[in-house]
Amino acid sequence: MTCNDSNLSAYLDGELPAAERRAVEAHLKTCPDCAAALKDLERVRTMLLTQAIPMGLHVPVVERIRKEELRRTTGVRRLVWAIAAMLLIALAATAAYRMLTPGEPEPSNQQVAAPITMDQKPDVPSQLARAPQGTEEQPVEATPSVSLAETDLPLTLSGTVTGENPLAIIVTGDDAGQRIFRPGDSVLPGVVLKEVGNGRALLDNNGVMQTLTKGTSEVQRPSVTGRWQMALLRSDKVEDYGPVVEFEDAGSSITITEPKEGITFIAALSGRHMTVDGTPGDLPADLVGDFNEAFTEVTLSSPTLAGWPQSEQAVTPQNLYKIRLTKVDENNPEMEPGAILAMRQDEVQAMYEPLKRYADAHGRRFPDALTQLIPDYVQNLDLYANRDGRTVAYVPGNEFLDLRAIPGLPSCSNKSDVTSALLNHEAELQEVWGGPAPIVPTLVEVTYQDPDYVFTLNVHGAVSGHSAHPALQEDGDNPVVALGKYRAQIASDQNNLKQLGLVMYMFANENCDYMFPGWCSVYPEYLTDVNVLTSPWEEPGTLSYVIFFPGESFESLRAMGAENVIANNPNADPESPVFNGQVESQVPVMCNARDIPAVAGDPVTRNVLFLDGHVERLKMDEWSERVKPYMP
Repeated sequence: MTCNDSNLSAYLDGELPAAERRAVEAHLKTCPDCAAALKDLERVRTMLLTQAIPMGLHVPVVERIRKEELRRTTGVRRLVWAIAAMLLIALAATAAYRMLTPGEPEPSNQQVAAPITMDQKPDVPSQLARAPQGTEEQPVEATPSVSLAETDLPLTLSGTVTGENPLAIIVTGDDAGQRIFRPGDSVLPGVVLKEVGNGRALLDNNGVMQTLTKGTSEVQRPSVTGRWQMALLRSDKVEDYGPVVEFEDAGSSITITEPKEGITFIAALSGRHMTVDGTPGDLPADLVGDFNEAFTEVTLSSPTLAGWPQSEQAVTPQNLYKIRLTKVDENNPEMEPGAILAMRQDEVQAMYEPLKRYADAHGRRFPDALTQLIPDYVQNLDLYANRDGRTVAYVPGNEFLDLRAIPGLPSCSNKSDVTSALLNHEAELQEVWGGPAPIVPTLVEVTYQDPDYVFTLNVHGAVSGHSAHPALQEDGDNPVVALGKYRAQIASDQNNLKQLGLVMYMFANENCDYMFPGWCSVYPEYLTDVNVLTSPWEEPGTLSYVIFFPGESFESLRAMGAENVIANNPNADPESPVFNGQVESQVPVMCNARDIPAVAGDPVTRNVLFLDGHVERLKMDEWSERVKPYMP
């Protein structure tokens, strides 16, 4: 567009059609003269807010200036127009103001201490309580023709503190507290009070000028109804993610429901402050905390929460626990990737119950199509529907496997040869499952984007997840892998082995300190997710790890380790309290079944789990030195 001064005034008044308004905005970005003229008009608007000018007083002044401009060149014309407009309208406004308010006292020299809360009781009476006669708050004036949008901030203008000219405003926030501010004060983060008028104020809201008018704004806050992800914090870091809970907002109270357990809590809400009644559930006491400004997160704590869930610990800064609740919104920047994945896992887990109820009623057979769930098991298929960023694939024709028919573990307490009994039991289970690892059919596969992740739900209701990106992409005969992704897959592989280490210790604790004999023996009581048995760079269903000493007792493993430690270090002291730890850290118990290929300069390696539960990535020369001596 070409320069058109009349468009600027209409643009400020909000009178332009949408297309013309966009054209003006585009022109302002490329024309510094018009941009400067617009700033001058904004200053005029500010003065109109500060001094109550009768409607239409500025119109003849502006028209006169526009006629004068026709005789000027383009650059000089805009400069003269802006300066003349500012001076003439300011003079007219001042004259009109004094004519309309005769007999006012001289300007007061009172100062306002800002900001102070209305709850405070200073030693001297407040300015609001002792306003000079004739300076009471005036009624709200008619809005001038040049106006700004009313702010949508959670603020209410309760009044103004006035002398001859208004000096300060009284604001009620969404926490129900009142404060006094004067021009230049920060009302909220990024929001500055610029000017004060009778019954209204001009705010700079992060660079956008807005008005706050008495009687037009109401204290509002976003509704907190919806799903919230729970996280357990220790020393303000995430220790673990809890369930996704439901909030039902009733204004001054919130009903919090944990769907899986069916536990309901009632929370009182005053402003930003929330108190959760801990008596219905297993919380140690009432929990209290404050929401953030957007009401998307709240952190709760109480004196008795310190040390919880290890409540027997002494209260120290290292074991102070808090509960953080973050509103489930994948566009919420406060949602951490781990919380998003935990929320998505719960979403996939919820798909199982209707399918299982159908199978129970139809001879353990799952439906051939999801539509068969309607209307007896679900009212609609929203739970299983594709949506932006999520694709759901249902696998029909599966049957529920009754694990009650699988023989249980033999007791080790009355067996003379426990290792043989465990190995024989594993052989029986491998016949049932048809292989060395349980093959559990997938019922539902859900693929998410940002972050890309795939969750699988099997016929037993177990949910597992893995990255949607393959670890290796073949380029001819050579694997081409981004080094960062490659190392992330290494870490994921190590995490699988650490989980199997936990399985090993759980089995040993309940079976006379023996190593489990195979993967079938620990499913599903100890190993609920068989996908852990597949490394990140192998096809799903591949058995990626081997056990070195199936069915062996920990006692014999420690004796073997002690012998090797002493052979390599004759000065080692078996009576030392650290000796047993040294031994367990040296005995390998599981590793990758196949080598991890060399990529981008990284050598061929394998991840190895040791008896104490730690995992190391060993090169082949380290493998020969640290693992081979233990092999039978």
